[in-house]
Amino acid sequence: PLRALLSQTITSPSNINSPLVISNLSVNELEYRNIIITKHKVEWHRKISLAVACILFLFIGSPLGSLIKKGGFGLPTLISVCFFLIYHVLSMIGEKAAKDLSIEAYEGMWLTHIVLLPITIFLMYIAINELSIPNISKLKLTIFADTKYKS
Repeated sequence: PLRALLSQTITSPSNINSPLVISNLSVNELEYRNIIITKHKVEWHRKISLAVACILFLFIGSPLGSLIKKGGFGLPTLISVCFFLIYHVLSMIGEKAAKDLSIEAYEGMWLTHIVLLPITIFLMYIAINELSIPNISKLKLTIFADTKYKS
Protein backbone atom coordinates (compact mmCIF):
# COMPACT_ATOMS: atom_id res chain seq x y z
CA PRO A 1 0.00 0.00 0.00
CA LEU A 2 2.82 2.46 0.78
CA ARG A 3 4.54 1.81 -2.54
CA ALA A 4 1.26 2.32 -4.43
CA LEU A 5 0.62 5.57 -2.55
CA LEU A 6 4.12 6.86 -3.33
CA SER A 7 3.85 5.94 -7.00
CA GLN A 8 0.46 7.64 -7.22
CA THR A 9 1.85 10.78 -5.52
CA ILE A 10 4.82 10.92 -7.87
CA THR A 11 2.73 10.48 -11.01
CA SER A 12 -0.19 12.74 -10.00
CA PRO A 13 1.45 16.14 -10.71
CA SER A 14 2.10 15.15 -14.31
CA ASN A 15 -1.56 14.27 -14.73
CA ILE A 16 -2.90 17.64 -13.57
CA ASN A 17 -3.16 19.08 -17.09
CA SER A 18 -4.62 15.94 -18.59
CA PRO A 19 -8.01 16.27 -20.31
CA LEU A 20 -9.56 13.95 -17.73
CA VAL A 21 -8.70 16.25 -14.82
CA ILE A 22 -9.76 19.40 -16.68
CA SER A 23 -13.04 17.85 -17.79
CA ASN A 24 -13.90 17.05 -14.16
CA LEU A 25 -13.73 20.73 -13.25
CA SER A 26 -16.97 22.61 -13.40
CA VAL A 27 -17.50 25.68 -15.51
CA ASN A 28 -17.61 27.86 -12.39
CA GLU A 29 -14.24 26.59 -11.22
CA LEU A 30 -12.66 27.30 -14.60
CA GLU A 31 -14.19 30.77 -14.69
CA TYR A 32 -12.97 31.44 -11.15
CA ARG A 33 -9.45 30.35 -12.09
CA ASN A 34 -9.53 32.59 -15.15
CA ILE A 35 -10.63 35.56 -13.02
CA ILE A 36 -7.85 34.96 -10.50
CA ILE A 37 -5.23 34.69 -13.26
CA THR A 38 -6.55 37.89 -14.85
CA LYS A 39 -6.37 39.74 -11.52
CA HIS A 40 -2.73 38.71 -11.17
CA LYS A 41 -2.02 39.88 -14.71
CA VAL A 42 -3.75 43.21 -14.00
CA GLU A 43 -1.59 43.77 -10.92
CA TRP A 44 1.57 42.86 -12.83
CA HIS A 45 0.74 45.32 -15.64
CA ARG A 46 -0.25 47.97 -13.07
CA LYS A 47 3.24 47.95 -11.55
CA ILE A 48 4.86 48.64 -14.89
CA SER A 49 2.21 51.04 -16.18
CA LEU A 50 2.39 53.25 -13.07
CA ALA A 51 6.13 53.68 -13.60
CA VAL A 52 5.54 54.57 -17.24
CA ALA A 53 2.76 56.96 -16.18
CA CYS A 54 5.26 58.96 -14.12
CA ILE A 55 7.45 59.40 -17.17
CA LEU A 56 4.41 60.22 -19.31
CA PHE A 57 3.26 62.93 -16.88
CA LEU A 58 6.79 64.33 -16.84
CA PHE A 59 6.62 64.73 -20.60
CA ILE A 60 3.15 66.27 -20.34
CA GLY A 61 4.04 68.70 -17.55
CA SER A 62 7.30 69.97 -19.01
CA PRO A 63 5.83 71.39 -22.22
CA LEU A 64 2.79 72.70 -20.35
CA GLY A 65 5.08 74.67 -18.07
CA SER A 66 6.83 76.28 -21.00
CA LEU A 67 3.68 76.83 -23.07
CA ILE A 68 1.50 78.39 -20.35
CA LYS A 69 3.51 81.49 -19.65
CA LYS A 70 0.83 83.61 -18.10
CA GLY A 71 -1.99 82.70 -15.81
CA GLY A 72 -0.09 82.43 -12.56
CA PHE A 73 -0.74 79.33 -10.50
CA GLY A 74 -4.41 78.68 -11.30
CA LEU A 75 -4.45 77.86 -15.02
CA PRO A 76 -1.52 75.39 -15.00
CA THR A 77 -2.96 73.69 -11.93
CA LEU A 78 -6.38 73.40 -13.57
CA ILE A 79 -4.92 71.86 -16.72
CA SER A 80 -2.78 69.45 -14.67
CA VAL A 81 -5.79 68.34 -12.63
CA CYS A 82 -7.77 67.80 -15.84
CA PHE A 83 -5.01 65.56 -17.24
CA PHE A 84 -4.90 63.61 -13.99
CA LEU A 85 -8.68 63.16 -13.97
CA ILE A 86 -8.58 61.90 -17.55
CA TYR A 87 -5.83 59.47 -16.57
CA HIS A 88 -7.65 58.27 -13.46
CA VAL A 89 -11.04 57.77 -15.14
CA LEU A 90 -9.56 55.90 -18.10
CA SER A 91 -7.46 53.80 -15.74
CA MET A 92 -10.51 52.77 -13.73
CA ILE A 93 -12.49 51.98 -16.88
CA GLY A 94 -9.67 49.85 -18.24
CA GLU A 95 -9.15 48.03 -14.96
CA LYS A 96 -12.85 47.23 -14.53
CA ALA A 97 -13.10 46.00 -18.12
CA ALA A 98 -10.03 43.79 -17.64
CA LYS A 99 -11.32 42.34 -14.37
CA ASP A 100 -14.72 41.64 -15.97
CA LEU A 101 -12.84 39.76 -18.72
CA SER A 102 -14.26 42.13 -21.37
CA ILE A 103 -10.76 42.91 -22.60
CA GLU A 104 -7.30 41.51 -21.98
CA ALA A 105 -5.43 42.62 -18.87
CA TYR A 106 -2.69 44.40 -20.80
CA GLU A 107 -5.24 46.31 -22.88
CA GLY A 108 -7.09 47.52 -19.82
CA MET A 109 -4.01 48.64 -17.93
CA TRP A 110 -2.32 50.34 -20.89
CA LEU A 111 -5.46 52.06 -22.22
CA THR A 112 -4.67 55.37 -20.56
CA HIS A 113 -1.15 55.39 -21.93
CA ILE A 114 -2.41 54.77 -25.44
CA VAL A 115 -4.79 57.72 -25.12
CA LEU A 116 -2.32 60.12 -23.49
CA LEU A 117 0.72 59.28 -25.64
CA PRO A 118 -0.44 61.23 -28.74
CA ILE A 119 -1.24 64.24 -26.53
CA THR A 120 2.22 63.98 -24.99
CA ILE A 121 3.89 63.82 -28.39
CA PHE A 122 1.85 66.80 -29.61
CA LEU A 123 2.75 68.92 -26.57
CA MET A 124 6.44 67.97 -26.85
CA TYR A 125 6.42 68.87 -30.55
CA ILE A 126 4.90 72.27 -29.83
CA ALA A 127 7.36 72.97 -27.00
CA ILE A 128 10.45 71.87 -28.94
CA ASN A 129 9.55 73.95 -32.00
CA GLU A 130 8.51 76.86 -29.75
CA LEU A 131 5.10 77.07 -31.37
CA SER A 132 2.11 78.44 -29.56
CA ILE A 133 -1.01 76.53 -28.68
CA PRO A 134 -3.87 77.59 -30.95
CA ASN A 135 -5.89 80.26 -29.17
CA ILE A 136 -9.45 78.97 -28.89
CA SER A 137 -10.84 82.28 -27.64
CA LYS A 138 -9.84 84.02 -30.88
CA LEU A 139 -11.55 81.26 -32.82
CA LYS A 140 -14.75 81.74 -30.79
CA LEU A 141 -14.64 85.48 -31.34
CA THR A 142 -14.21 84.98 -35.07
CA ILE A 143 -17.12 82.55 -35.31
CA PHE A 144 -19.47 84.70 -33.25
CA ALA A 145 -18.38 87.88 -35.03
CA ASP A 146 -19.24 86.33 -38.40
CA THR A 147 -22.72 85.37 -37.24
CA LYS A 148 -23.45 88.87 -35.93
CA TYR A 149 -22.62 90.54 -39.22
CA LYS A 150 -24.55 88.08 -41.35
CA SER A 151 -27.88 88.63 -39.62
